Amino acid sequence: MMPCLSKSVWGVDCPGCGLQRAVAFLFEGEFAAAWNMWPAIYTVIPLFAFIFKLSSEILFKMSRLQSENNNPEKANLFLEEAMYQAEVSKNDQVSSSVLSTKAQKCIEDRNLDQAVEYLTQVIEKFEANGDIAMQGNCHCTDCQQVSGSAYATLLFMKDEDVKITGETKRFQHTVDSGNALTKDFCGNCGSQMFGGNVGRPGMTAIKAGVINEKSEVNPQFNVYASSKIPCTILDESIPAFDKMPPQS
Repeated sequence: MMPCLSKSVWGVDCPGCGLQRAVAFLFEGEFAAAWNMWPAIYTVIPLFAFIFKLSSEILFKMSRLQSENNNPEKANLFLEEAMYQAEVSKNDQVSSSVLSTKAQKCIEDRNLDQAVEYLTQVIEKFEANGDIAMQGNCHCTDCQQVSGSAYATLLFMKDEDVKITGETKRFQHTVDSGNALTKDFCGNCGSQMFGGNVGRPGMTAIKAGVINEKSEVNPQFNVYASSKIPCTILDESIPAFDKMPPQS
């Protein structure tokens, strides 16, 4: 029998398991002797081989994931897929800068399902299909301040004809008529999108600047002309009222 490797190299007796001698027999091609010395050798070797293979695959995948995370093209493809599944079109001009922190984190982590969920919540879209009941320009001080412009152009449609996707921020206040008005803003950029007035139940006021069909914008009147900005030129072909027009 071959000498104990532990005794030969380190000068100490082998603990008695026979592993070292079994390995030595394997290197010498003495497979039967290795089996007789330590039968478990034929179980341990495949186990170590499996562990080594599994570890190599994990390290390779981690390296590949890191490479993808550092690849802008891969990140853009993932974002495109998430936007597609969330039914967000390129016309919405969505970029990572307007996504919520949670959605952006999901995109970085390649968590597609969660990213789609957050994208659906973050992106404010709407569809308006139906007749425009009326439309006009409002020159009141409130509309000037909220819109940041000389006046606000509003298109009024029935509530059921306007389908809103996503979540908006809402502000409510009371005007000089005593009516309560609501204003809905985009939760990302702050743009005012819609309005409501308890004096006109069942109607949604859409801000002209947020619609794609600009040709549909044809104001029929001007209200609160008494508070218009002096440089504003009114269209003389449509009526103008100092305050709100008298209700019939």
